[in-house]
Amino acid sequence: MMKLPATTFLLSTALACACASAETLNFEPLGSVEWTSTTLDLDGTLIQGFGTRFYIFASDVDLQILPGDGGAICSAFRPDPDTLRCAADMQISFKTAVSSLSFQTFGHDDGDSVTISAYAGSSMLDSQAVAADKVVDFSGLSGVTRLVFDDQSQGSGYAFGRFSFTTSPVPEPSTGLLMLLGVAALGQFARRRQAR
Repeated sequence: MMKLPATTFLLSTALACACASAETLNFEPLGSVEWTSTTLDLDGTLIQGFGTRFYIFASDVDLQILPGDGGAICSAFRPDPDTLRCAADMQISFKTAVSSLSFQTFGHDDGDSVTISAYAGSSMLDSQAVAADKVVDFSGLSGVTRLVFDDQSQGSGYAFGRFSFTTSPVPEPSTGLLMLLGVAALGQFARRRQAR
């Protein structure tokens, strides 16, 4: 039986566990629609709004959301039947902790402002006050599990889109077992070497 060096085995196992994948939140398949629920499960990422509904933009020329951008979402309420305001608070809970996170705000009007906070569990990692259409950059943070959008708009409020981030999946139990076996093999290899 051919024996691999224990360090090669352990390294390949660690690399299998450490693979990160680039992801986005893609609202385009939902189309441009008023979502009458205040919760949305998008591929395991839970989005909760604190207005009366969500509004989802597949694309929108006025907001400069282009086809292929992934669309955008806002937590909205209607003060009257003819007025849509994207000025309600919102929260995004990611299915796994994310890193390299950034996204775009859309639809700024005079008086619009929102404070966006990134959390790891219950600990706030960073907070940014936004009063313009811009890229919100949390790319220096790791382990983000949740975003909280605290809207203080006097205007029509913001939509949020072009979400980009990476995830590092939790190893499957079988991968963890493989890693333990690798560590055990490395220990056995070291003991045999010392016995010589």
